[in-house]
Amino acid sequence: MKVNTSTSSNNVKDPFLIIKKIVFLFGVDIRTNARRLNTWNSKLCSLYPKCVALLWIYFILQSIVMFISSDMWSRESITGKASRKINDIIAFSIWVILIARRKILCRLLKDVHTLGFDSNVPLKKHILNIGAVTIFAVPLTAWMFKILPLQVSDCELLARYFLIRAFNVESCTTWYIIALFLSFFLLTLRTFVAVIYILICIALRRVLIAQTVAKSEMVKNLGVRFDPISFQYHLAKSESVIEVLRLFEKTMSFPIFLTEISDLFEMFLGFTWLDSRNHLTDEHSWLTRYAISTCFSSLRAFLFFLCISLAASGVHDASKKCKEAHETILKGALISKSTVSNRDILQLLIMYQSPTFKLSALGFFYFTKGFILSAIGSVLTYSLLIIQIDSSSIARH
Repeated sequence: MKVNTSTSSNNVKDPFLIIKKIVFLFGVDIRTNARRLNTWNSKLCSLYPKCVALLWIYFILQSIVMFISSDMWSRESITGKASRKINDIIAFSIWVILIARRKILCRLLKDVHTLGFDSNVPLKKHILNIGAVTIFAVPLTAWMFKILPLQVSDCELLARYFLIRAFNVESCTTWYIIALFLSFFLLTLRTFVAVIYILICIALRRVLIAQTVAKSEMVKNLGVRFDPISFQYHLAKSESVIEVLRLFEKTMSFPIFLTEISDLFEMFLGFTWLDSRNHLTDEHSWLTRYAISTCFSSLRAFLFFLCISLAASGVHDASKKCKEAHETILKGALISKSTVSNRDILQLLIMYQSPTFKLSALGFFYFTKGFILSAIGSVLTYSLLIIQIDSSSIARH
């Protein structure tokens, strides 16, 4: 007996629909895999992601040309050069991964929703709305911090840099448009990955907690009355949850790895900026006015890193509690061996021996509560090291 995670809630409205439509604007179509009608609207929907793909290709090519023509020959520190290009590469890589895995991601979202619906713990509408607003609000806020504190001369300098000095710029309007393009292309998909990862973690944690409660009820009734059909349904439900957890890990571990790396790097840049601002010359005084954007990026990175890590470690904690309840059921089944078959006990034993589920970022690190402090401590340590090296270098010159 196996719980069908693909059809049991087909008639229920897709709770992720708004988020899917938002990410569709940036060229990733993870909407339902239903057959498209041969209409003008469906043809336009098929053509739109291809047009956005051209913008993504232009985005990464422009970044490469800028690096070769300008950054490579500048006397700026390697930290400053890397800060701009790593985020460009990560944003483009996330787009490529989401395009390649869009069908699997669509299936994952459907299975997660079905599990929550079957367990009577669906995601609350206000949580989904907060996620949808966040995907738009973060890049929009980043754009505002990129343009508000700058003077006309700063706008001209930045616009000429991003236009590879090919055009003369005489107002801030050009920079406003460039900054809007950069903010949404750099942050929207990264924010989407973070938000959807957190939402799925919350949903799976609620399912695991609901299973723990159901297992506790089963233990109470095991010695009085054994229902083999209910028992088999419980086993099948547990297997379905494990399958969805594995699909989640397989689908999202690489995108979340890139997202976490970019967040840690931006936190690192925020710490090093606090020291480097003391050594700015008059030639680079505009960087002081641009500091509010750097501070926002670091704060955003810290909050997202914290939310992702706590949400993922919550799944691990819920999995541990679920396994403890599973152990109690196994003990109760062994005591009530006359009513529980050997086959059922063997299934319970196999499931109990499987380790608790820990989500990872491509296997490089696992999300537990202990990881959060160690990661932040590492960022602080390396930041202080770089600050010390830069200070020594400036003192020698």
